[in-house]
Amino acid sequence: MSKKELRNSIIKWAVIFLLVYLAYIWQQDTVDKALGIIKNMPVSSTIIAAIMSLVYFFFEGAIISRMTMFEKNKMTLWQGICCGVYCAFYKAATLGSASGFAEIYYMNSCGVPVSKGTGMTLTQYTFQKIAIGLMGAVSFVTLLLTHEKGITKYADYMALGLVAITVIVAFLMFLAASKWLADLILKLARKILKEGSRFHDKLELIETNVTAFNEEGRNILGRKKEAVIFLLLNILKLFSWYTIPWIVLSPEYELNPVRIVMLMALTNMLGVVMIAPAGLGTLEFVFITVFTTFITNESAAAAAILYRFYSLIFPFIIGAFFVAAHKKSRNAAKNAELVDIEEEADLKNCG
Repeated sequence: MSKKELRNSIIKWAVIFLLVYLAYIWQQDTVDKALGIIKNMPVSSTIIAAIMSLVYFFFEGAIISRMTMFEKNKMTLWQGICCGVYCAFYKAATLGSASGFAEIYYMNSCGVPVSKGTGMTLTQYTFQKIAIGLMGAVSFVTLLLTHEKGITKYADYMALGLVAITVIVAFLMFLAASKWLADLILKLARKILKEGSRFHDKLELIETNVTAFNEEGRNILGRKKEAVIFLLLNILKLFSWYTIPWIVLSPEYELNPVRIVMLMALTNMLGVVMIAPAGLGTLEFVFITVFTTFITNESAAAAAILYRFYSLIFPFIIGAFFVAAHKKSRNAAKNAELVDIEEEADLKNCG
């Protein structure tokens, strides 16, 4: 992590902590009750929620591994899982800004070229957005038709969110599949970021990313079976996290798990299109707004806090061990390489 990224991360987290503190002052009674609910949550629910948090990375690992299956240096399922958890650390540490770079770096350490890793990471991001949009859209229509109280009340706003995610997904899909659009974007970028312009230094990065994304996107989308498998794996990945609110609320309420998963899919879709670092604040706002239509404010707040913990903080803690282990293995490999070079030099001198 560069000094600039570290500084930006510290600023982001400082703002988040300030907002959390202000929210606590504003809703102190509700937050205190929510923390009391969390404190009294059964150990079994805590363990199951932690397991589902980690199941997410099993599917993440399967996606990463499968994306490299046609490459010379294919990543194993375990390497894919390690990569996913490794990125989770940087996602939390930088509130999302460095998770993509972390994935490219880890994949490269496993033998995947940077250009390939860049394209795969962006393609993976696209399939995740497709899965979020698809699950959110199906949930919205289903809940609207079944007259879900929390949905009908805010149907207009949710429809706007659905339109927003549709536009984002459509653009990413078109960019991944169309060389014409990729070339057009590069042509416009070269005109706008011409030499002497303020952000000209960003042109090379844009060219690299757009080209790699388009090449890998066309490569994967050209294999229809693989594209379907990637989409299904992303749906299963998201499903594992969407069950967490039901797990943590079930000791207190009798809730339909399918209903909760659909509400969570819709909540996450809306949280994604609302601009905020790593979705912090926006997802919680939508979550509490929707869930308080059938449970108490403090229960909704407790579930929102726990969802954020198991989807961001818990993976960050686990990821810290993987980051340390990866750094240690990389240092050991470098030291071994230096020893080999020194021994080779000694042999030459002896000769």
